[in-house]
Amino acid sequence: MKTKLLFTLLIALITTSIGAQTIWNENEDGDLSNDGNNPSGAFVLELGTTNTIVASQMANPRDVDFFAFTVPENSGLQELIIENYESSDNIAFIGIDSGLTTDVDFMNPDPSLLLGGTTYGTASIGNDILPAMSNLGGAEGFTLPLPPGDYTIWLNQTGSASEVTLNLVLEEVLSLSDNNLSNTITLFPNPAQDFIEVSSSDNVTEIALYNILGTEVMATNSTVINISNLANGIYLAHITTPSGVTTKKVIKR
Repeated sequence: MKTKLLFTLLIALITTSIGAQTIWNENEDGDLSNDGNNPSGAFVLELGTTNTIVASQMANPRDVDFFAFTVPENSGLQELIIENYESSDNIAFIGIDSGLTTDVDFMNPDPSLLLGGTTYGTASIGNDILPAMSNLGGAEGFTLPLPPGDYTIWLNQTGSASEVTLNLVLEEVLSLSDNNLSNTITLFPNPAQDFIEVSSSDNVTEIALYNILGTEVMATNSTVINISNLANGIYLAHITTPSGVTTKKVIKR
């Protein structure tokens, strides 16, 4: 159980995904909704994986796509990556709104009705466009990561036919109580070569170290830990106190 928990935390700490799920592919699942008041979904995004949408527009001004998704509690949408884009028209648009519907008129859009949006094209392939979306002029705007809640995406390409593959990536967001606990515990030096020391305002009852594969490599109740025999790399220190458990990243050099 500890291994699974810490491996999930590792995903958030070093922003490495462990898998992928395709939540909709228009080539296999049919056309996404063209009605902002009745979008496809809502798709519940998963933490620790890449959530993929493949959408196509058919060179028709009215062939737009709307889908809704949910960012679960204790997570946030950190990245929206254009994995691939194919079209002879190099400018497409993506908008985002809060809630499971949107009132935006895609034939006469008003950015004030959106949280954000941006244009994208072949130059966007491999890039995270979420920061650009957060700064759309006239829109409400948002900060990253996008917090838990329901959202609707609008995809629009009024020129040539196009296909885009979107990857939505979550990160773990600690609750306020988890943050408060983490702030009472320090670990130093970090990076370290031989020893690390844990300082806490609460009594430390156990410290367990895990490697990036989620395997426990050491466990102790001492706050001074000899790591000289460990291989260089990234580890997670799972620190237990009467107030709860927190996790710190450790770099061994």
